[in-house]
Amino acid sequence: MPRFTLKVNGDTYKVSVDGDTPYGKITISSGRVAQRNFDDYPLLGIHEMPNVEIYVVDRNDTPGAAGEPAVPPIAPAVTNAIFALTGQRIRSLPISLNEMRIM
Repeated sequence: MPRFTLKVNGDTYKVSVDGDTPYGKITISSGRVAQRNFDDYPLLGIHEMPNVEIYVVDRNDTPGAAGEPAVPPIAPAVTNAIFALTGQRIRSLPISLNEMRIM
C-alpha cells in the first residue's frame, strides 16, 4: 500500500482508500478503454464490496499528497495473490474469469 506523510484528516483518507479499492477493473477493446463513463462501468453493490482495513500512522515527515492512493496497487496485489495460489504469473491485464478457469 502507498505510504503518505503528514496525516491532515485520517478519516477522509480512510474513506478515500476504502472507496477506491474495489474499482480497479476496466476493459480494453480495440486498444482503447471500453468504459466511457459511469453509465457503462460496472459498480459493485454493497454486498459485493470487500472488507478493507486501513491504518493511518502518525509520522513527523515532510508533508506529501495522498491523491487517489488505492487504485494503482490493486493489479499488482491481485496478480501476486493469484501467483501465490496457483504458481502462475499473470502477464497481461485485464484478468478474465476464463483465464482463471484455465489455471
